[in-house]
Amino acid sequence: MEKTIRVKFRTKEGYQEGNVVFEDGDLIHVEGDDGIRWKADWNSVKILDGKVRCQYDKPWQGPCMGKLVEGTNFCKEHTIKCYQCKEKQATHGCSVAGTFTCSIPLCGSEECIGTHSKQHYS
Repeated sequence: MEKTIRVKFRTKEGYQEGNVVFEDGDLIHVEGDDGIRWKADWNSVKILDGKVRCQYDKPWQGPCMGKLVEGTNFCKEHTIKCYQCKEKQATHGCSVAGTFTCSIPLCGSEECIGTHSKQHYS
């Protein structure tokens, strides 16, 4: 890994901070400030030093946390345009749920979110 990734994670004793030592598939190995090494999942840690994982917000799940495409804040799967305006980067999936969750990719624009939401309730 080129950049040191600083994270906050939870242990039995409480919250702790440390640096990611290496990635092993979906797991990361973190060296805590106390020198102890821990294994963690990307979804169970809070990144403290900026956006180093995909920031696309999956409905009812939270941030994707996939590896970034260089020059973006999103992974390959989520480097997509908004379904409504077809111009801006989609930042999240629609979270309206019925039998299934909608999940249509939308940007953060109030206009796009409002237009799409009306489709669910009309």
